Amino acid sequence: MAMVELAEEPDTRLISNVVDVSPDEIHVGMAVEVFFEDWTALSGEEDSRVWLPLFRPVKN
Repeated sequence: MAMVELAEEPDTRLISNVVDVSPDEIHVGMAVEVFFEDWTALSGEEDSRVWLPLFRPVKN
């Protein structure tokens, strides 16, 4: 879990998960990108879409 500050909105911070990287590699100032994972199946309601924002390191 990490607090992510958005470059486009520096006063906005999101608490989310950083994936595709080991915890010991995560550091303050690390460039990450958002992607959305479909969690609808876990919501229990097929009519209600649930998308979870997650972050992963930006590939150079």
